[in-house]
Amino acid sequence: MSQPGLRDALLGTDPATAFNPFLGFLGQNSKAARSGVYVTLQNTGEFELPLGYATINGDLFNLWAGPVSFAIGGEYRGERMTRDRDSLNSTFQSIGSGNGQGFRVNRDVWSIYQEVRVPFTALRLTSPSGRNGTARTLLPF
Repeated sequence: MSQPGLRDALLGTDPATAFNPFLGFLGQNSKAARSGVYVTLQNTGEFELPLGYATINGDLFNLWAGPVSFAIGGEYRGERMTRDRDSLNSTFQSIGSGNGQGFRVNRDVWSIYQEVRVPFTALRLTSPSGRNGTARTLLPF
């Protein structure tokens, strides 16, 4: 709803364009009265999420308890959002719709990591469920 359109229609003295909010269930305002009050708002927005990541991992050599392995990598995530609002929304002159200014937001997140896994002991456990199989637990240093 247009706030200035509703105000003008409620204060209008011409019966063809005046707006009556108390018509009840079967009452109906004229098309001219409704056209100034009920408006179509145009709000648009975009969201982008560019992603990038790279990882290198593998085993370096074997110890008595298992392989010494490594991982190295990096990740990037950029978030971009744009919201353009209708002029009635941006000037706080609409009713029943979220008012506010348009905005543009950018956020970049970078990360790098490295890991080395060195097993010093290897435990073999029998499954308590009674099934055939073993579970291998590595205790890192």
